[in-house]
Amino acid sequence: MSDERNNGEMHSDEESLNDLIASAIEKKKDAPKQAPQTAPAKEMTLQESIAQAKYNKQNGIKPVPRKEQTSEQDMSIEDMVANAMHKKSGGTADDYDEGSDIREETEEKSFGKKAKEFFVRNKLKFIVAGMVVVIVALIAMLVAIFVFNHYYKRIERENASRVEISVNSIGDSDTVSNVVEYEDYLKEQLKDYADIMASKEVYNVLLVGEDLRDTAGESRGNTDVMMLVSVNRETKKIILTSFMRDIYIYIPSVGSNKLNSAYAAGGASLLKDTLEKNFGVKIDNYVIVNFYTFIQIVDILGGIEADVTQVMVDEMRNPMMEQNMYLGNPSTQDLLSTAGHYNLNGNQALGYARIRYNVGDDYGRTARQREVIQKMIEKSRGMDLHQMKDILDKVTEGDNVRWDLSQEDVLSLLANAVDYYRNYDIQQIQIPASGYFTAQTIREMDCLCPDFAANTEILQMAIYGKTFVNPEQTSQYVFEEPPVYTDPPVYDTTAAPPQVYETTPSETTTEYVPPTETTTTASETVVTPEITTTEAPPPEVTTTPEPVTEQPPAPTPPPQTPPPVDTPQQETPAA
Repeated sequence: MSDERNNGEMHSDEESLNDLIASAIEKKKDAPKQAPQTAPAKEMTLQESIAQAKYNKQNGIKPVPRKEQTSEQDMSIEDMVANAMHKKSGGTADDYDEGSDIREETEEKSFGKKAKEFFVRNKLKFIVAGMVVVIVALIAMLVAIFVFNHYYKRIERENASRVEISVNSIGDSDTVSNVVEYEDYLKEQLKDYADIMASKEVYNVLLVGEDLRDTAGESRGNTDVMMLVSVNRETKKIILTSFMRDIYIYIPSVGSNKLNSAYAAGGASLLKDTLEKNFGVKIDNYVIVNFYTFIQIVDILGGIEADVTQVMVDEMRNPMMEQNMYLGNPSTQDLLSTAGHYNLNGNQALGYARIRYNVGDDYGRTARQREVIQKMIEKSRGMDLHQMKDILDKVTEGDNVRWDLSQEDVLSLLANAVDYYRNYDIQQIQIPASGYFTAQTIREMDCLCPDFAANTEILQMAIYGKTFVNPEQTSQYVFEEPPVYTDPPVYDTTAAPPQVYETTPSETTTEYVPPTETTTTASETVVTPEITTTEAPPPEVTTTPEPVTEQPPAPTPPPQTPPPVDTPQQETPAA
């Protein structure tokens, strides 16, 4: 039924067109003949006009009547047919007096046609040019893959083997009354997987600094640089977190000890596991950098600027002389003499970061470590390709850097590295945070005992902007206050104190063998037994006699026999 309707409509349109053409022809025949004012243009035949009109209708072209024609008598048959078609479509002849819109439309279609013809004519050239671009891109990609694999394979993996580490005995100087109880508490407060925070928008990498002394040896030593570098893509921030070396902590599968001993026991992988389970943050990867590489990178960057006080100048002397010994430099190379604002080279920057005493102790040292790393990041933002290549060559040389990153991890970091280092703000924190730890002596070691819940909350909030810690939760161990002596005992000082022998802490056995016989009288010989002390007294031993009332002065000992520490019972042989 629809086909019949369509055929009917087409037939009707054709009849209408024929009627218009016939009408135009009749008007043309009846028009009076006038002499042309100008040379007449060549007129189309009736068949040509009809063919042109059909072509225009099929292709949607609306011919424009000539501007100078003002009446149908002046029009050609072609123009009259076009004008009749225009009227049939609902327009008027006045709409096309100027003919600008139609001309523009016609010109646009003509441009498209010309462009198509241009591409057809130059198709071979475009194909060749496209092939050249593809080949160049493939070569660049292959070169990039080759360079990436070259440098990636130069970086070694860490030896994460476990070794036994010594544990000090509980000592009399400990300020924690029940060390075993406290260590059990440390083990119980470890976090499980559900309490460890992670996010796809946050990348955490643990930066471990390996000392020159550790590098020179055959085994791992403790590490004093433990810094978590967190990149938050959502907040566009880089957070540098220093973990204090003296935190007394439970090391999984090892036991309680200082945090920096975790690296000695099981490498960066064990240190990573220890931090995750104690402070509730997921650490994605770790990177171990020795101090040789640190020096080289700072030198490639052109040094870093720092204000150095006179106290710092004095305290930098010893660590830098030690560095020069390991580096094979003259002992006084790069030493500073006066305070001031300096552009520190690699050797000086390392000495500046290693200062510990008299400038904030370990708190000041970790702060300077973060300061140096931040300045290195900021300076690296202006690196050129030559500097980048130099750093890659130095970093990947030998075993200067070791990590657990896969190729996918590295590619993901490189894809956004420019954005990270050029546009992200840098923030710094320290764990344990000020006010959320106590200083204690445990197993005769100076330790920091943190409030783990509070420090976990601080760390998670700084990195992620949220926390798993319940605000009412606390994990602070309550330490007993040490006894305070208000009335110290008073001793009589009239008696001569016994002689005290000082020994160094490293001595474990002190033997003293006096002469076997000492003659005091002609008829009496005193035999002094051999004295053996199996354990040296601790340094700064002070022995005070018991209060004595009306005791005569002690007799002067024989000149060749010093009084023993513990007066033994003397044996007198029979006469």
